[in-house]
Amino acid sequence: ESIRVKGITNPLLVQTSRKAIIAGFTRHEIAIEGEFTQVPIRWLDVDDDEAADIAAIDNTKRADLNPIDETEMVVSILQRKLKFASAALTIAFLHQAAHAKEQTGNNVIPTETIEFATETIRQFTKGGMSLTSFVKNKLKLLNLPENILDSVRSGELHYTKAAAISTLDDPSRQELLDRSIEEGLSVREVKAEVAKIKPPKAKADKPTTELPVKVIAARQEDNLDRNLTVWAPVPDS
Repeated sequence: ESIRVKGITNPLLVQTSRKAIIAGFTRHEIAIEGEFTQVPIRWLDVDDDEAADIAAIDNTKRADLNPIDETEMVVSILQRKLKFASAALTIAFLHQAAHAKEQTGNNVIPTETIEFATETIRQFTKGGMSLTSFVKNKLKLLNLPENILDSVRSGELHYTKAAAISTLDDPSRQELLDRSIEEGLSVREVKAEVAKIKPPKAKADKPTTELPVKVIAARQEDNLDRNLTVWAPVPDS
């Protein structure tokens, strides 16, 4: 409302070479809807990589940025920066990096690569999450069922509740999802309901599921070097 009264005072950031908006899309839409004749613009002489970083930083300031979009954004940034061929490889790297960070004598992933990922996650997540926390709490959100994903994206459901509900099968999952939204159940209440529906299994020895780096590398797409370790960037052409 203040924009409609006072006009747009915060300039749109525009890349000089492409004449494309980097940041300020919402203000641009408001200007069009309000039939403004002029808006302030700040021209930036930056390359595409720098423009993408600026756009990402601006994105983190959005009040409506949901955990799913935030997670996808971080994965996309790391994929671009480390030059992975796909988001799947980036996610595999993050799991391996988080594991390596907790181990002593890690000689698989260079320390500087792990620290780069750690700093990127801290910079582009609300609250400055750690690598371990991001992998443990955010990456798994990308595997949520579609109906739960939609509820998290819309802001109806907190991601911590979503993770608990997703462990159920339908129709119980949908029923608890609806109840959580309609009744505003807390995380503790959601977990209690999950426990009633799905009692915990007896503890057993946890099998080793982590794949060696060489095995992960062997599963990479055909256009990648088969000897490439999971963390290594794809070389420039």
